[in-house]
Amino acid sequence: MSFSFSRTVPSLVSWSPADLLSRKCDIERRVAENLIALFAEENTVPFISRYRKEQTGNIDASAIRKALHEYEDLKRLETKASSIHNAISKLGKGKLTPNLSRSILKAETIEELDHLYAPFKPSSKGTLAERARNYGLQPLADQVMSGKGKLNMENSVNPDIEGRQSKGDVIDGVVNIIAEEIAKDFKTLECMRDLVSDRGITMEVSKIESNKKSETLENSKNNRPRPTAYKFENYFQFAQPVHRMQSHQILAINRGESLKILRVKIITPEFIKHRIINKSMSRFPVNHCESAKLIIEKAAERSFTKFIHPLMLRSIRKGLLRTAQDSSVESFSANLRNLLLTPPVKGHPVIGIDPGFANGCKIGVVSVSGEILTTLVVYMHGRNCEPRKAVCDKLQSLVKRYNCSRVAIGNGTACRETESAVAEMISSGLFKPIAVSYCIVNESGASVYSVSDTAASEMPELDATLRSAVSIARRLQDPLVELVKVDPKHLGVGMYQHDVPETRLLHSLESVVQECVSFVGVDVNYATECLLAKIAGINKTRAKNIVEWRGKHGRFVNRSQLMEVKGVGEKSYQQFAGFVRVSNEVSEISDVHSETKQTAGRKRKLVNAASGVRSKKSRVMWDPLDRTSVHPESYDVATRFLLSLGFAVSQVGSPAVCAAVAEAEVDSVAVAMRTTRGNMSQILQALRQPLDYDVRTETTSPLFRTQLSRIEELRVGCVLSGRVDNVVDFGAFVDVGVGVCGLLHVSNMRVLPSGRRTLQLGDRVEVSVVNVDVNRKRIGLKLDQLLNVS
Repeated sequence: MSFSFSRTVPSLVSWSPADLLSRKCDIERRVAENLIALFAEENTVPFISRYRKEQTGNIDASAIRKALHEYEDLKRLETKASSIHNAISKLGKGKLTPNLSRSILKAETIEELDHLYAPFKPSSKGTLAERARNYGLQPLADQVMSGKGKLNMENSVNPDIEGRQSKGDVIDGVVNIIAEEIAKDFKTLECMRDLVSDRGITMEVSKIESNKKSETLENSKNNRPRPTAYKFENYFQFAQPVHRMQSHQILAINRGESLKILRVKIITPEFIKHRIINKSMSRFPVNHCESAKLIIEKAAERSFTKFIHPLMLRSIRKGLLRTAQDSSVESFSANLRNLLLTPPVKGHPVIGIDPGFANGCKIGVVSVSGEILTTLVVYMHGRNCEPRKAVCDKLQSLVKRYNCSRVAIGNGTACRETESAVAEMISSGLFKPIAVSYCIVNESGASVYSVSDTAASEMPELDATLRSAVSIARRLQDPLVELVKVDPKHLGVGMYQHDVPETRLLHSLESVVQECVSFVGVDVNYATECLLAKIAGINKTRAKNIVEWRGKHGRFVNRSQLMEVKGVGEKSYQQFAGFVRVSNEVSEISDVHSETKQTAGRKRKLVNAASGVRSKKSRVMWDPLDRTSVHPESYDVATRFLLSLGFAVSQVGSPAVCAAVAEAEVDSVAVAMRTTRGNMSQILQALRQPLDYDVRTETTSPLFRTQLSRIEELRVGCVLSGRVDNVVDFGAFVDVGVGVCGLLHVSNMRVLPSGRRTLQLGDRVEVSVVNVDVNRKRIGLKLDQLLNVS
């Protein structure tokens, strides 16, 4: 028996999960084994990524997330293989042959299992081979395959039995039986699997010439218009080696095929056919008589044509689709991650504008802390447009009354017109002496959020249209806190998302949200229930219980106190403890590390700050390490390390401690502290940062402007600065401030710095214009330099 995902049931499959996971994810086998163990113990991706670096070889969260997806697929593969094996074994003696059993247990894809099980499905009418067996031709087929005895086809002819009425019928039946046996042979399937990735395999795509009359009838039946075919014109005469196919090409071609606009063919080289046929024939004895040899050759040919080649084509198409979907999900996830990690704009009240025409521009003003100061509707455009002076007076009043130097404009309908109006007001000096600048904010999902239960509970007094303006302002102030309230699929940072299984996409995006919230860290005493639920190890129920505990008992004093919350056990606490922060705002704080005899990380006596119950030594017990990313399981190591430098734990976050820790050499310190290099590296990274450190400061900040340009003003060769708005397989879309994002194709990204394979959402770039199409509103760009190289 091989390794099993189940802890109690031995596995039937012949393959090793660690070997397959290592191959599929391109990671060391040791790392694959460790990941399987960590996944089986229900550890979360953020926890594994940050606190189990030694076991994972220091791979990043996205690689762990990919491994988790493959791990789940392998579990489904194992379950299906065992299920099919057991189902066929119950059909009766002789159905589950040794060869078929080996093939099922060696199958590495769902497609192979479906191929092997197809003849045995309850709904199957019976294959030609099954009918030949019913005619009594199995013994003759066995004789041909074994090469034993003298072969006499005429003896099996019987005019009274269907399928045996002539010698031709007998030969045909025997050929069908042997062809099916070949198609189930695990060595033949292994040979096919090895050839699926051959570089000589090509894809040919052509346009399906539509029948106007039938097309009209079809559209009237479906009550929907036929999609415009020109969207797929790049593929009307298209041929490409399969190994060079790009993910966006695969998804576009598949969509055109499903819409009956494109016809797709996979062309395999002739040598593949010969190699598989030769491999399938090699399993039979070489001492066949001439008639038996001809039958086997014919069976091998038929097996390839009817079974192996169709399976191969399905495997190729499925593999291409899987690769394209993985790439799409990875691109969407990377964009979402960079969007969520956009640095907050702190210390400024913000005016949020949700632009509109007929219904006016909705405006929400929020304070430095995000509290709603006022809301209103201003009709800046369209038929109901207010006089220009009235609009200017209203905005001037808001800016000066609330001292707002930052304006967030949503990028939806009427964005360009609103941006133009605000830029004109700024250039005219309307807001002086306040230096006002504006930023275009991605408002995707704001309308969905504004009518959600979460928005209604946060802003019950506001109309849904005004809630979106407040949300836009808050997205500029703290993007992470605001964006996690929206279903990530509505945030508009991916392409071809409708061509990816929704469950797979949502699972990946939710994992990215969890990763971002966890890595940034959340103050457990101020976080909303919605934000807490996004932390690794805290679900909706635990988040609700934490908020209820906080309301009943007051602020949390330290991390260990979270163990008192209903539904929080040792496992869940282990997963989220390093991602929550407990700020120090209580008087009479006693440093719990002042007594070196006390073991850090041990559950200590806790105090209810609200009730005023005292411990024997102090009123409350706060731990300075609770404001860092050091995990409680490593408090002892962190404490001993700080003492070795001559610092008390109460000095954590001070410039002196940060400077001293930055000079420490991880390998020597790990040996001295008797811990692993990975654990010591994480501790040093946490301790070299001030207590108010925010990981988002390492990414590119939002781009503010005071004036704008027009696409009509652009000329080939113009040099512009902009911000990457979206990243896709074939390039990136860059906001250069003209109301239309320009396309920076991958072929024009040759100046990326070493270590960077592509641009990231939020990157600031300097680009040159290579082409402009004003009528179609298309801009082609070339990358000159990356402006935010760290």
